[in-house]
Amino acid sequence: DFFPSWQSDGRGAITLRGEGGGAANSSGGALINGSVVTSSGAMNVTGKSISGGDQANGVLVTGANSKIENSGNRAMNITGAGSSALSATNAIGISIANSASVLGKDGATSLIGSGGTNSAGVQIDDATVGANGLGAFTVAAQGNGTAAGFITSGTQAVLLADQGGTLILEASNGGGADALVLGATTKIKGNGSLIVRGASATDKMGIGGAASAVHSLQIDQTELATIQPGLANITFGRSDGAGLITIADGSTNAATTIQAASANMDIIGTYTTVGADLTLATAGIATESASNHALIVNAGAGTLNLLGGGTYNLCKGDNDAGTLTANAAELAFNDINNLTLGTPFNVTNDVALGVNGTLNAPSGINGGGLALFGNNVTFNNSGNVGKLAATVTGNFIYSQSNSYAIDTVNNACLGGAVNGITAGGNVSLTVGAGNTITQSASGLISSNNLSLNGGRFSLTQNNSIATLSANAQELALRDDGGFAVSNSTVSGATHLISNGGTVTQTGAIVSQELALTGSGGVFDLTFAGNDVTTFAANAGAMQFRDDNGFNISTVGTLNNSVTGITTSGDAVLAAANGAVTQDSDAPIQVGSGAGRLNLAGGTFQLAATNNDIGVLQASGASLLFRDDGGFNVDGITMSDTACLLSDGNVTQTSAAIV
Repeated sequence: DFFPSWQSDGRGAITLRGEGGGAANSSGGALINGSVVTSSGAMNVTGKSISGGDQANGVLVTGANSKIENSGNRAMNITGAGSSALSATNAIGISIANSASVLGKDGATSLIGSGGTNSAGVQIDDATVGANGLGAFTVAAQGNGTAAGFITSGTQAVLLADQGGTLILEASNGGGADALVLGATTKIKGNGSLIVRGASATDKMGIGGAASAVHSLQIDQTELATIQPGLANITFGRSDGAGLITIADGSTNAATTIQAASANMDIIGTYTTVGADLTLATAGIATESASNHALIVNAGAGTLNLLGGGTYNLCKGDNDAGTLTANAAELAFNDINNLTLGTPFNVTNDVALGVNGTLNAPSGINGGGLALFGNNVTFNNSGNVGKLAATVTGNFIYSQSNSYAIDTVNNACLGGAVNGITAGGNVSLTVGAGNTITQSASGLISSNNLSLNGGRFSLTQNNSIATLSANAQELALRDDGGFAVSNSTVSGATHLISNGGTVTQTGAIVSQELALTGSGGVFDLTFAGNDVTTFAANAGAMQFRDDNGFNISTVGTLNNSVTGITTSGDAVLAAANGAVTQDSDAPIQVGSGAGRLNLAGGTFQLAATNNDIGVLQASGASLLFRDDGGFNVDGITMSDTACLLSDGNVTQTSAAIV
């Protein structure tokens, strides 16, 4: 049926129905070669072809002066069904061609096209369709056989989402081709919104990359380029989607959302937004498996939103975003530069974040476990996580006010378990005053310099560090391979542990209490600036110097207490100007009673009844020493007095000069 121009007077609806049949060519359902316009009434155009000839379209709008337009705010529906006769060809559901136009304004508009035999549901050929107002303009196109659902062709096809309107492209096919085919010269433009989605929740969708038949619907890299700058936002996928979404090489120039309900998302290329943010939303699993499988958001300055409550395994790609927000079950994300965490940031399970620089989180990260990875990582967490782990090739700096443990954090994207902290460079850990950093058996620290700042540190597993610096309230640190203390200031007790290693120093140890322990450990702590009040040791061999003097007593540490001095080897105590004393229940026992005790410097008052040594050597101002089991004197030089007490035999091999 042929329809010339129709126009309502603004008071009534327009309804056109046409059906074509027979074997003749061009036997479409509704042919419009003119204007069909309404300003405020609703419009319904329906066409169906049952022809067995060529151009058996359901609805055909053609010609430079041909248009269907609703310039008001009422609904407009155009429905076309191409012929399904076996001999029918070009049986397009709705065909708009030859400079024709179909435009909706403030009311909802729908083009529902069902292709006939091996034909597209909707085809736009050198024509303009879309939203030119606040209403939604929906194209629902069902292809047949090997044909796509929605096709644009020619050199001047225009899809419009303008004046704040929304253009929705929904397409499906007969299973033999991509449901969406956009000609390279097509222009999708306007200042409104674009939505591209499959017709069914189970449709598989491809975004970017080369054209492929594995997707139910794909907007490939060339087709993405038809989207012109200026749109407010772009959405790919369905809010109820369950079919796989594949994200490949491509770019969009407006705020972009890729959404599904439960579908998985595979990132197999580099997807970029230009001048705009990017959102992924699914309750499924999003993954990337290589460095060039990545999301680049506005050249690293945009916001990436990972929403929908799903699992985001995005730790393999060289992603680059300025800000990251999340509402997820589990999250692993790698960024090649600095990264700021925005709001919301809610992750049910453990979080893994990688940066090459500073990680900022104004609202902090809260939850069970946090794994950090990357090159050089700095994170001042204003939130509260219970467990921390890190794998960093360079330096690692972390601070948190509340207590936390260095532990194992599980994350599938990082291969399962991230154990403790491993850094190729230095590690700095900070905890708030009155709070404690602990570690599990698997939460070991391996680094060059370890800097501990703030509250209390109970790090008594077998760590592996080169140097230690601290400014803390209490400290216990173990490294059986030995380490050097560069500077350490602790207001409470310091406990240094090494089983079999050697602990040295290049800077002062300043602490209210100091304990040295370790089976076979050697402690060579002779720096002139050491300043402790109470001292105890249980080690292999030791040298300790504090020129201000100290008392040998019981040191209560974070993990246990140590009383007196017990060594399997020799011991040296030095105090240039001060007095070295001992409590009566804190004996000095050196080498199981056969070792050498060397006293050098100031005044020594060591009269506990249970002292037990083999050889005494001393120099200084004055000496009081007791060992009831007896001992040998290998030289004593005192500027004042010397008093030796014993119930046993005291012998000498070198002179005593007083």
